[in-house]
Amino acid sequence: MSGRRAARAPILQHLVAIAFSGAVISGCGGGRESESPADWKACRQADPIAAYDGASLLADGEEVWIASVDSPAAAVPRLSLRHGASGADLLALPAVATLVGTSPSLVRLDAGELGLLYRSAGRDGCRLLFRRFEIRTAAWKRPSLVGVSGAAAPVAANGRLLRTDSGLLFPAVEFAQPGVPSTATVVLYASTDGGAHWTRRPVSLGRAALAPALAAAPDGSLVLVVNSLGLLHRTVSTDGGASWSPLEKLGIPAQESPHALYRAADGTDLLLAWTESQPHKREVAPSIRALRWSLSADAGRSWTPPRTFAARPGWVPRAPALAAGAGSLHVALEPSQGEQRQTVLLTLPLAALRGEDDAVDRRRLRDNLRTLVAHTLQRSERAPFLFVECYFMRSLVAAHTALAPFVPEHEDWLDTSRGVALAKEYADQLVQTQQTSGTWSIGYKSRFVADMAVCIELFRDLAPHVDAERRQRYTTAATRFLQALEHDALLLPNGAVGVGRSGGMPFDRSPYVVATALAGAAARAWLFEQTGEEAWRRSSLASLRWLVAQIRPDGSVPGLAKEEALIAAAYMGEGVLPAMALLDASEAGAFDAALRRHVEWILRQQHPDGTWGEPGTGVPQRAPLLVNFLLWVEERNLAGAGVRQALVEAGRALDFDAWRAAAVFAPGEDAEIYRALAGVPLAALVQEKAVF
Repeated sequence: MSGRRAARAPILQHLVAIAFSGAVISGCGGGRESESPADWKACRQADPIAAYDGASLLADGEEVWIASVDSPAAAVPRLSLRHGASGADLLALPAVATLVGTSPSLVRLDAGELGLLYRSAGRDGCRLLFRRFEIRTAAWKRPSLVGVSGAAAPVAANGRLLRTDSGLLFPAVEFAQPGVPSTATVVLYASTDGGAHWTRRPVSLGRAALAPALAAAPDGSLVLVVNSLGLLHRTVSTDGGASWSPLEKLGIPAQESPHALYRAADGTDLLLAWTESQPHKREVAPSIRALRWSLSADAGRSWTPPRTFAARPGWVPRAPALAAGAGSLHVALEPSQGEQRQTVLLTLPLAALRGEDDAVDRRRLRDNLRTLVAHTLQRSERAPFLFVECYFMRSLVAAHTALAPFVPEHEDWLDTSRGVALAKEYADQLVQTQQTSGTWSIGYKSRFVADMAVCIELFRDLAPHVDAERRQRYTTAATRFLQALEHDALLLPNGAVGVGRSGGMPFDRSPYVVATALAGAAARAWLFEQTGEEAWRRSSLASLRWLVAQIRPDGSVPGLAKEEALIAAAYMGEGVLPAMALLDASEAGAFDAALRRHVEWILRQQHPDGTWGEPGTGVPQRAPLLVNFLLWVEERNLAGAGVRQALVEAGRALDFDAWRAAAVFAPGEDAEIYRALAGVPLAALVQEKAVF
C-alpha cells in the first residue's frame, strides 16, 4: 500500500445551515482543514471532550485498518490511517494517508473505499467532516460537512459510524454549555448518499447523556448505549432512529470517556467494552482500572458477567474501538498514565469471548502475568517479610523468561528486564545483609528455616542471568546458610530439616516438610549444580527420600502442628522437583508410586473454580505453587487426564477477574502473600514448563 501523503481538497467557500429534527445540513464542500494553531486552540476550548475519542478500527477478513491521532497534544493534531494484513504490527506500519484532525471514526463503504468521519478546526469553529478514501490510489476525496460546533451547540465527536441498509449513522453529543455534561444532548447524524449530505436529528432520552455508542442488533433494531451520571444505559429504536425507547440502566459504572458497542456483520451477539469508572476502593497502589467487556445475545436486554480485556497497573485504558475479522477480535485503545498517552492494539480469538476454547487461554495467561509484574514493579515499598519479598523477586525473574518470546505484545508499556535488574539488586542486598551466623532476618522475631531458604531459591533463579563473580557470591551465601543450619543441628541425619526458632524460644528441631523441601532438597541440589561436590547431591537426595516417605496412604502430607496439609504440599514440590532432576530415569521411577498417590490427593482437594483451600487457612495464598508441581507431573506422565483439567481450571483461577473477586489487590498480609507467590506458577503456565 502506498505511503504517500493524501491529496488535499481545494479551499471551498460554503454556507452552513443547521436546523432541528430531520434537517439537511447543506453545503457538500467542507473546506480545507485548518492548519492554524489559533483555530485549533479555539476549537478545543469550545469542545474539550472530543479530543479524547481515541482511535477507530476496521476489520474486513484479513485486512485491518486503524485511524489514530499521532500527536493529540500538538498545536495542530494529525490523523494517520494505517493498514495491515493483521493487527499484530499495525501500529508500527507507516501511515497510508494523513489528515489534520482528531476523533476519527472509520466505516467500510463500497468495494475499494473507506469512509472517515473526524473532527477538524476551521475559522468558523469546530466541525465534523466526512471523507471518502480510495484504497487503490491511497487518496482522500474532498470532505463533506457533517456538523459545525458553534457557541450554542458544540459537537463532541465521540460516537462511532455505523453502516446500515439505509445508509450511514453517526451518534454525537452537543453541549448547550461547552464541556458541561449536564447540558449534553445526544444527536444522530444520518446520510443516505454515502456521506455526501447529512441530516441531524436529536435523540430524546429525557436526561443528559454522554459517549453514545450505536450498533445494529440481528433483528435490525438499533441499540444505543450512553453514559448518564457515570452509569451505562440502553435505549432501542425499531424505526431507524426516528424514535427511541425509554432509557434502561445496565447496572455498569463506567468512566465518561467513550465506551464501545459492536456487532460483527456475521455475528449474533453485541459486544460492549468500557473503562472502569474508578480504581477499586481499598486496593494497594498502583491503582488498576481495567477495560471490561460483556456480551449480549438479546439486543442488550441482558449481559454476560463482565470480563477484562486489559488491566495495566498505573495506566487508564480509555476509549476502546472494536472490530472483528477472520476469526479474531481487534481492540484499539488509548491507555494514559498522567500526561502520557499512546494507542495500542490487542488481538484475541473470537472463540475465546464465547468460552469456546477447550484449553487455557495462553494470551490471557500472559496478560495476567504482565499485570502482576507491572504491579510489583510499581510498588512504593518492599514486603516486610523476607520470604514474601523473595517470592516477589522470583516472580519477576520467572516472568522475564516466560514472556521473552512474546515481547512485541508488551514492549510499548512493560520492560520485564527491569524486574530482573530489581531482583539482582535485592539479591545483592541479601548477600550484604547476611548475618555473621549465616542466617537472615526474616522480618519478625524468629529464625524459621523455611523463610530463609527462599533466598537460596532466588539465587538459583537468578544464576542464569548473572556473571560468574555474582554466582560465586550467591553460592558462598548459600553455603554459609547451610553451614549455619548444621551448626544449629537443624540438618537431621535422616535428611529432614528442623523448623528453626520461634521468637526467643529454644530451637525446634522437629522435622518439617516445608523446611526440608526448601533448605534440604532444593538448596542442596542447587549447591551441587554450582560446585559439583557429591556431598551436596547425597544430602539433597536424602531430603527427597524423607519427603516422599511422608506421603500418607491417602496421598496427603503432614503439616506443622495445626498447619493445613495443603500448605505443606504446596511447598513440597519446591524441593521434590530440583532433587528429582539429580536422578536418572530408573532411579526416579522408584518414587513414582508414592508421588502418583500424592498427585491424586491434590486433585481431589481442588475446588471447581480451580482454587484450593478455604479462606482464613493460609492455603489459598500458597496453593498456586501446586500448579508448578502439576506441570512437572504432567511432563513425566505421572497421572492421567485429570492433571491437564486441573491445570486448565487453575489457570482460570490465576486470572485478573478472579483476583478482583478475591480482593487480591487489597491491603493485608494474605493478599500480599498471594501476589508474591502467584507469579512463578503463572510463568510456568505461560511457558508450559515447571520453574525450578
